[in-house]
Amino acid sequence: MRFEAKHSYFKRVNQATHNHINLTYSLALRHQRHQLYHLSSKNYFSTIEYGNLRKINPDFLDFVRMITADDEVVVYSSIEINSICYKIDDMIVKSVVDSFPIFAQIKSIAKTKECKTLFIIQCFKTVQFCQFKMGYILENVESVYTSIESNLTLYPFPLDLYNNNDSADQKIVVPKYPLI
Repeated sequence: MRFEAKHSYFKRVNQATHNHINLTYSLALRHQRHQLYHLSSKNYFSTIEYGNLRKINPDFLDFVRMITADDEVVVYSSIEINSICYKIDDMIVKSVVDSFPIFAQIKSIAKTKECKTLFIIQCFKTVQFCQFKMGYILENVESVYTSIESNLTLYPFPLDLYNNNDSADQKIVVPKYPLI
């Protein structure tokens, strides 16, 4: 945190209290009580915010219930985890094999009865890294859906999937930061 930003809190407290006797003790006590108030609140550590509920096909809902092995499954259109927003059709990095990242597309976002957040994903095959486009060229694999817990993604930021103009059956993902 910048020094000026932290220092401005103490300046505001000093001006509001008009207490100039044992100033360091008063400011430290006020700051500790302020931190205690925020740490004891219910929403302070809430790192997950769910978007709108999503209506889906009953067959797909049964499929999601089968994958999650849970009867009470709720499906959302988006989710925000630690201020990072994931939406349906975003790309995530599932794993790394032979120094190539394995990408997956989010097809659905589900929450189980135990409040476990799952991404129902479709994996893609990474063909190569294109130096000219600064991205990974992907090929569509058969439509096999699997699930992955939201905290098990290797790269925390969602990525976009673009069409590759060179080939109709290939897509491209351009990461903003180095993945490996």
